Amino acid sequence: MLELKPEEISRIIAELKSSCGYDYVILDISMQFGKELLNLFQNCSNVVFVSDGSVTANDKTARMLRSMDILEEQGEGRRMYDTGILYNRFSSRNSVKLKESGIRQIGGIKRFEECSPRQLCVKISEQDVFRSLE
Repeated sequence: MLELKPEEISRIIAELKSSCGYDYVILDISMQFGKELLNLFQNCSNVVFVSDGSVTANDKTARMLRSMDILEEQGEGRRMYDTGILYNRFSSRNSVKLKESGIRQIGGIKRFEECSPRQLCVKISEQDVFRSLE
């Protein structure tokens, strides 16, 4: 799979923003935090982390948020009120909500079983949770 460099992603975001043709631009990126990722965040009006609520995912997200706090204190980070978390495939048996302060709980998307990719996209797009992002 082709991986884009952070500066290439930044150029694409700038081009999309200037075209005014999109309400949302979604970046599906790894959670390897660094200056490059922080620069991408600074070009966004909102940053939404997606988690399944597992212990591992919550630990990774909490570490990311602590790193963002440190960089914000140094004058280089995003404000946390622009940051939210959306739960995907949340399971009441295996998942828990993140307990970090300063992150907006957007909501969750339940599990959908036995759907084609097209059906899954339609079902996800119909979820009320996306209205809170507007």
